[in-house]
Amino acid sequence: MVRLKYTCQVNPAPPRIPDDREVSFVPMEAVSERGGISTEQTRLAGSVRQGYTGFIDGDIVVAKITPCFENGKGSIVTGMINGVGYGTTELHVLRCTRADRRWLFYVTQSREFMGFGEGSMYGAGGQKRVPPEFVRNFKAHTPAVPTQIATAAFLDRKTAAIDALIEKKQKLLDLLAEKRAALINRAVTKGLDPSVPMKDSGIPSIGEIPAHWQTLQLRRLLRRIEQGWSPQCDSNPVLGSEWGVLKAGCTAGGVFNGDQNKVLPPGLSPRPSLRVLAGDIVVSRASGSPEIIGSAALVGREERRLLLSDKLFRLHLDQGMAIPAFVVRALGGRSARAQIENAMSGAEGLANNLPQARLKEVVVACPPLDEQSDLATSLDNRLSHISTAERLLQLSVTGLSEYRQALITAAVTGQLDISEEAA
Repeated sequence: MVRLKYTCQVNPAPPRIPDDREVSFVPMEAVSERGGISTEQTRLAGSVRQGYTGFIDGDIVVAKITPCFENGKGSIVTGMINGVGYGTTELHVLRCTRADRRWLFYVTQSREFMGFGEGSMYGAGGQKRVPPEFVRNFKAHTPAVPTQIATAAFLDRKTAAIDALIEKKQKLLDLLAEKRAALINRAVTKGLDPSVPMKDSGIPSIGEIPAHWQTLQLRRLLRRIEQGWSPQCDSNPVLGSEWGVLKAGCTAGGVFNGDQNKVLPPGLSPRPSLRVLAGDIVVSRASGSPEIIGSAALVGREERRLLLSDKLFRLHLDQGMAIPAFVVRALGGRSARAQIENAMSGAEGLANNLPQARLKEVVVACPPLDEQSDLATSLDNRLSHISTAERLLQLSVTGLSEYRQALITAAVTGQLDISEEAA
């Protein structure tokens, strides 16, 4: 077992090139999960020399901030303009000195590196980071370089096949998501009866709506918006009667997922007033994943002791104006989604944020109260088959991803004999 600092430089000094030379610019979204890096953006070296992370072709970059680190964002750097790139400060850079770079990249994708790295994070909430000391001192099973090369070649072949399967299933998920979005958008803007008279809503992204509907800002449907609490928590989820704090991702895809939580440490007393209850509307306020921000979900049942986090809003409706099931669907429509995306704030490398005031300004098409219930029920029935297909596909993707990481881990730790594959 050898510490990584003896096989590579960690966060070496950025390269020195003239200020007027063009270099690649790499924001976090340009770094893929499981490898790959985009070279579309460029900057002048002088404009990025300060305040950004520098690297060169052949370096390995690894995300250090949550949730990008846990999601496996990292890559071998290739294709940089003039061989040089600068990017987000939320990347660790590894420059090989006594190791094969492809092998070292796979080490950073292994279960041990990612698991221990997550455990070493410092900071709070969406600003937790893996420290450079962890990377330098991580002990890896380090065979001779020829074995490293053979191991990397084996993993290149195996992971390419797995990634191709994951990509096919992801495309199917994307198609289902498009179909879901189209069904929701039509229902929450046109209603269920195609024969009713229509009128211009006055909102281009909404278009025509039934003549008896209104267009209202969300604030008109609310009594108040509540924000939660984000104490320093352990990374593991709750068990039994423990208290947990929900993660921002609990609303992803418009479906509440109570498994997205972190257990409250024994030394901290829970705040029962923040416990999420059946029938609550929860909206993601801030996340490192922009697609999650503004996603709304309805809590179906009160199955665990889960608390609202600071990264979430809880909407309290005016019951004379709207019902929860309809509001959740309306916020999932394309028009509302476009407004939410325009309302986001946030800087590169930091959690994006949906200000409460901007959420209240989102305009939705609103039917009478008695029609909202029928619309929500009908839409749920239409979406049930899509939800089933999505769930099965996602389980398959999760299984393939876990197998991929297990294979990488076994190979780079010497538990897998690749001699026959390498022959």
